[in-house]
Amino acid sequence: MKKFTKVILAGGIALSTLLGTTATQFASQSNVAEAAAKPWYNYSGMTGHNGNFILDSNLKNAVKYNNVKINGYNIYADTQSALSYQKYSKEVKVHDQKIMKFASNKAIQAKFPVKKNHISQNQLAKVWGEGKVVKTEKGQSVYYTLNGNNIKFDIQNGYVTEVALGTVISN
Repeated sequence: MKKFTKVILAGGIALSTLLGTTATQFASQSNVAEAAAKPWYNYSGMTGHNGNFILDSNLKNAVKYNNVKINGYNIYADTQSALSYQKYSKEVKVHDQKIMKFASNKAIQAKFPVKKNHISQNQLAKVWGEGKVVKTEKGQSVYYTLNGNNIKFDIQNGYVTEVALGTVISN
């Protein structure tokens, strides 16, 4: 009987070790895959009829990692890209957006309208936090820089009217 107990005990320990090691290996592989994934955001279509996507935290994360695509254009929203590519860029209109294109499917800025009186500055602040507020002739602009990547929201009467992802350096 003692021999049977030892065999069962040894088998239980071996099985526990095997299952514990297997679970640890799968957990480690999963964490590596998640760490390697870069947040991205892809928007297609017109923006002026709605614009709720600017309140999506996935958009905010994609801006942070400079990985946003709008209507087929990868938007390089960092200041260095603006400095490097602005002289090669030209404005193209896609739906209701103005894209500052510098190469095939690459741009340094996308400007797009947001439906009037649709997204409030308070809603924006809940997702994006407090940005740098600058008074303008028409109201104010709220600027955010996430990991060196720029986005600006124009505000009139407490509501977002236009968004500019990326930067164009003034001459």
